[in-house]
Amino acid sequence: MIKSRSIVYILIAPLLSVAAIALYKHIPDRTLQVMSSPDSRRSLYADSRDGGESEAYWLDQTNGLWACKLREGLQYPFCGISAVPGTSHSKGLDLTQYDSLNLHITYTGPAKKIRLYLRDYDATMADKLDGYDGKFMSVQLNTSDLNRPINIELNEFTVADWWIDHYELTREQSRPEFANVVNIGLDFANPYPFGDHEIRIINVELVGKRISAEQWYLGIITLWLLGAFAVALMRWLALYRAGQENLNRIDELNELNQKLKTRSAELENLSKSDPLTGTLNRLGFTAEIDRFLNSTASTKTASLALFSIDQFKNAKEHLGLANTDDFLQNITDVIQSHARADHVLARWDSDEFVMLCPDTDTASAFVMVENIRKILSAWIQEKSKRSSVTICASICELGVEGGFITAFQDLDTAIAKAKSIGGNCTIMG
Repeated sequence: MIKSRSIVYILIAPLLSVAAIALYKHIPDRTLQVMSSPDSRRSLYADSRDGGESEAYWLDQTNGLWACKLREGLQYPFCGISAVPGTSHSKGLDLTQYDSLNLHITYTGPAKKIRLYLRDYDATMADKLDGYDGKFMSVQLNTSDLNRPINIELNEFTVADWWIDHYELTREQSRPEFANVVNIGLDFANPYPFGDHEIRIINVELVGKRISAEQWYLGIITLWLLGAFAVALMRWLALYRAGQENLNRIDELNELNQKLKTRSAELENLSKSDPLTGTLNRLGFTAEIDRFLNSTASTKTASLALFSIDQFKNAKEHLGLANTDDFLQNITDVIQSHARADHVLARWDSDEFVMLCPDTDTASAFVMVENIRKILSAWIQEKSKRSSVTICASICELGVEGGFITAFQDLDTAIAKAKSIGGNCTIMG
């Protein structure tokens, strides 16, 4: 009976999988109308409200037909249409579940391009930026492509350069975001196409998959695994019921042996790792140094770096035990995030971190370590609120002849010198 079920599974499961794969493209998309209907809180605007000469007015509001008379006058003349898809200027829609936007508008007029824009409101940025009304993201559309439905991927939207320059944003803050879109609209960008324009909004809707292809295929694979597990389980039960006690005993011994191997490996890893930061400890680091010096890589230039926290005792008393642990874990994260992938970091002492930098001369290591040290010192002072808590560092070359002990003595001597002059610096060992 079990064998026949297995055969049925083997024959039918592939057919069902192929059918499921083919079915994916027929799953209806998730859609959302954001500007097409009269109740979408859309409004017209023009520079006439600021003393300009441009006008925007409805020709047929029910059917989304409006006109714009763009005239010279102000330095930055404008007219356009906007809609508020959310409930307020600060509470909008999360569009991260959507991939693209279907746009169907008709246009007549002299413009070669028309701008479609979104504004995403971030409350944290609003607290920092005076007059902030949402990140301005846009895409320029050729009017020759209009008068028919087009699809625009959300990743085509870019943050406007003038907006970035106006608020002096960082590179991270200049990335497009769609988690809280509070405004969507159409207007004209520079060079301004002065003249009369007539636009009809037929359809503006967001489109996204209800389930991603990755999730769908992962579900198919999961069902395969569950089916294979079920067949294997039934077979195992049949063998068990047949009384194959010897095989069961072998399985038990194998399982015990595997657990012992796993436990042995875990203990070995634990013996070489710092439990707080997850980096290597002294034992693990010295083992890594020995492996490096015994390898062909040791013939290349390599450097050692040592980071030490100045006034660590004061920081611990200020932060407390739990926060001190978080403090050290975050220091580890900062160092690793600014070091190369092949660099090896270890916690050498309670307030010291040592790092092996393969294929790195001391000059290059000094630039990298000094940069990390400055970042750490700034971050530490921000978190600890103690100006005396900083980072000092030292660098030296790791050579085959002198070995690790000689190199580390040079590092330690340099660190002592750095602390003697007040810390918060990097010294060559």
